[in-house]
Amino acid sequence: MAGAKLSRLASRLFHLTVGGSAAIGISCSYHVYNRKQPPETIDWNEQTKNGIIGGLAFMLAKNPSIVISELPRSYNALLERFPMATKSITTGVTYVLGDLVAQLLEREKGEPLDYTRMAVFMAYGVAIAGPLYTLWFDRIDKLPYMIYNMKQEGRRQHIEGIVKYAAERGVIIPAEIAKTPELHRVTFIGSKVLADQLVFSSAYTCVFFLGVGLISGKTMEDSWGDVRKKFIPTYATDCAVWPLLQMVNFTMVPSQYRVLFVNVANIAWNAFLSYMANASNHHSIHSIHNAPAPAIATESPAALATESKPSTKAKVTSIHEAQPALHLTAANSPSVVVQPIAQTVFNTYDNIRHLLRDG
Repeated sequence: MAGAKLSRLASRLFHLTVGGSAAIGISCSYHVYNRKQPPETIDWNEQTKNGIIGGLAFMLAKNPSIVISELPRSYNALLERFPMATKSITTGVTYVLGDLVAQLLEREKGEPLDYTRMAVFMAYGVAIAGPLYTLWFDRIDKLPYMIYNMKQEGRRQHIEGIVKYAAERGVIIPAEIAKTPELHRVTFIGSKVLADQLVFSSAYTCVFFLGVGLISGKTMEDSWGDVRKKFIPTYATDCAVWPLLQMVNFTMVPSQYRVLFVNVANIAWNAFLSYMANASNHHSIHSIHNAPAPAIATESPAALATESKPSTKAKVTSIHEAQPALHLTAANSPSVVVQPIAQTVFNTYDNIRHLLRDG
């Protein structure tokens, strides 16, 4: 058994080495012969990345069982022994992948990747997002029953009173009539989706911008300023995307894999969050919809009256600069239906913050 494992390991290391060497050789040949660049201009940091990617790709191609059976088995073993740590690290990896996608889409040609920004997302995913996901999804199955039992308590007491009253008068009510009905599956799934969207997602959006801001070195006030600018468009988009995904998650995915399902879906979502978190203040909302804000003039009547003078300079700002970004119009909202919900939820969190700060 030990000899077979050692032989398998040696074979995979060999494939990794061959694939990496081939990738570096092909890349260097292209640099020298196709691009006509001298050998001393080769970027060996870039070649190292090419070698790692090429080696892993060749090893996985020659050993598909790693992906098909061994990786899932190892992940399940880690999930059983260290559930919180495994889910947190997985979350951190998917946050880095999401930020990587965002940077690849944002950056200009030749612009280097921002590894500090990726480290911030890794730290946030491992330390904050992963534990929050784990705690929430481990307990959300109990929430519908708790709400349902609270709702049925009054009905149960009322029926028990009727049964007791009838028994005193010699009337026996069948047990089936007095029995409390079971929680319907549609109600069970729908209540979890609703709780996830209204309770967890709304609070998590605030936590995300605060957490990423503080880890990046911003002050609490600056981080809350990011929440004020970006909460509504982010949460409105969340309401348009996640309810359907969570319906699939709660219906088809076993409870131990729900965090993994969310993390896989989060790769694309985290690219959006990364964009929102790192968007500059003057275009963080409008540019996400690729719609330039129309310009409005902000001169006083006196300035407008003297507009023809050479020394007068028109002062024109965008709507976003002229007003705080707390409201979205129907033209640039991700979802007109959920915009009032997002506005109401944000106002609630803002009021709570002021009460905590002043109280």
